Amino acid sequence: MSRTLKTIGFDRCYVRAEGPLLVGREGNDSTIDMLSGYGVFGLGRNHPDVRRVLTEFMQADYPSLVKMEAPLLCGLLAEELKKRMPNQLDMVFFTNSGAEGIETAIKYAKCATGKPAIIHCKKSFHGLSYGALSLNGDESFRDGFEPFLPPLPGHSFQRVSPRSKRSCAKATWPRLSSSRCRARA
Repeated sequence: MSRTLKTIGFDRCYVRAEGPLLVGREGNDSTIDMLSGYGVFGLGRNHPDVRRVLTEFMQADYPSLVKMEAPLLCGLLAEELKKRMPNQLDMVFFTNSGAEGIETAIKYAKCATGKPAIIHCKKSFHGLSYGALSLNGDESFRDGFEPFLPPLPGHSFQRVSPRSKRSCAKATWPRLSSSRCRARA
């Protein structure tokens, strides 16, 4: 395994990061991170404004991670997000990971459409939790974990059959209007 990692250049140990640069143990062997942490580092690692705000937040002794609350900061963030959306949203739902976001999208899509199946793109990656894994279009991630959520037809991105459009909700990061989906008793 270590030989393979070395061959593809993934055998490095980084000790510092700034913006797009990752600095190795030697201190003079910087690497530009073109992957950018799967899109989560849009501002770069250790951005000074982000660090400042995080430091201020930590020094405020905010009562975070309370189980039963309606956090003020989440409400303020949701309000700002709704203002910036091109379509009108009734509500915002926060998740802590991409896979949890996909699990929520599956629930919302099925609830909003009433359709019994979810279609996904072949060769897609949605995460490794059970529902998200069920929608992964790459068999290398799915091998050994069957059966998955039924039915889950995979389609090429360019072509979705008319039959699937009638019977399936889409899992291609749908733009959902939360007013169309209400919890069912």
